[in-house]
Amino acid sequence: MLAQDLPPRYALITIDVDCMHGHTENHQEGRRQRGREDRCIDLSYQKWLPRYLDLLAEQGLRSTFFLVADFARQKGNGPLLQRLVAAGHEVASHSLTHRIELCMLPPAEKAREIRESKKILEDLTGQAVVGFRGPGYAFDAEIARLLVENGYLYDSSVVPGYLFPWYKRVRRLYDRLVYGSAIVHPNAPPQVGRSPYIILAANGRRLVELPLNVLPVVPYPFISHVFTSARKFRLMYGLLRHRTPLLVHTLHDFEFMDCDHPEEFVPSQAVASVAGQDLPTRLAMQRYIFTTLARERQVVTAREYVEKFLEKQTD
Repeated sequence: MLAQDLPPRYALITIDVDCMHGHTENHQEGRRQRGREDRCIDLSYQKWLPRYLDLLAEQGLRSTFFLVADFARQKGNGPLLQRLVAAGHEVASHSLTHRIELCMLPPAEKAREIRESKKILEDLTGQAVVGFRGPGYAFDAEIARLLVENGYLYDSSVVPGYLFPWYKRVRRLYDRLVYGSAIVHPNAPPQVGRSPYIILAANGRRLVELPLNVLPVVPYPFISHVFTSARKFRLMYGLLRHRTPLLVHTLHDFEFMDCDHPEEFVPSQAVASVAGQDLPTRLAMQRYIFTTLARERQVVTAREYVEKFLEKQTD
């Protein structure tokens, strides 16, 4: 049963809190991947996420936060996590350490990323963690099985259509040929659909897939940092608004970076897409997007949507 069987026009507002880990940057020898940096974790939890929480509070909306467990447990992050939970937001897993090569890890390491991230985040927040999004949208059949075994209810890593998988393959090949090493890794989801669906059922448990949105015909991902203006958002949203029963608005923590302040600016290829606008302009654009979604759709957390979806299966 697909999400069309639910009352239509839901929206999720989700944020991937990567703290810049795994983002690519160019340097004189080629491309490289940012590693774990305490400075970036501090910036995310002390500067960028509070701005996001302020915006959500202003709009009276609740979000799903995909947190990297090893980053979330860093000393000093407690007040932000307490504020997040007190405001009714959902905490979900973005893995233990944000290994971009998650699909290619040995089974024991892959299992640890999924199992331990859940436990750590639950201990930190006192909230059941039932959702997962792979780093770099990494997802395959083994990850689906591990999620079910560890009590997750949903995944939100699948980017439907041919464009994203082919980009990852071509980018991987290009990096290997030109730079001698690859920092983009392929994935192979067991099923791919544009509407929410049950991706796996085993031992009486079901795993719901909440795919990211892509545009029709040319399946370009509908991800916030490609909206360089409210006009571009209106254009892309206009192509989806009547086709998509569930709109997944996906942000990243760096979108709330003040790029005009040297102590905050952290360069990467992704940040380049937002660095051309000052922070007040970007906040105003997100305010417009949130207002639009709240006016036209019921905004819920991912867990709330999945619970509604699963209830409908038993009607």
